[in-house]
Amino acid sequence: MNKRTKNLLIIAGIGVALYYIAQRTAAKISIGNAGVRIQKFSLNEIELRILLPVINESQIPATVTGFLGQIFYGLNSIGVVQLLQPADIPGFGQAIVQFSAKISVLSAAQQVYDIITHPPIDWSKFNIKGTLLVQGLPISIDQKLLAA
Repeated sequence: MNKRTKNLLIIAGIGVALYYIAQRTAAKISIGNAGVRIQKFSLNEIELRILLPVINESQIPATVTGFLGQIFYGLNSIGVVQLLQPADIPGFGQAIVQFSAKISVLSAAQQVYDIITHPPIDWSKFNIKGTLLVQGLPISIDQKLLAA
């Protein structure tokens, strides 16, 4: 075996080991109950702030780098949920990850009408679904929202 092949095998081995460590870290990530509050309300849209506890059950620190998802009212999608900023989660620790959801009053008119005309707001009808990226590895999210 020549020196170049040997170096490539060493680099590949290190890459596999790093991937394995990252995958084990992501497998030890738990999601708590999501809290929600109304951030801004206007005639055009309602902006919600969603707080999601992310728990790292491994010794290796992890970073939440992205999220792609939607907010639902019952079975109807009423808006897109976005990660506000990346969050670092210490080993054997937790971090509160913040998301923003903007609900267009026009596109979700019936659901928004039901929400506004039946106070207090029944948060149990809201949930978020999507994919959270932790260390570049996807974790599926399907969480009911609780008033924060």
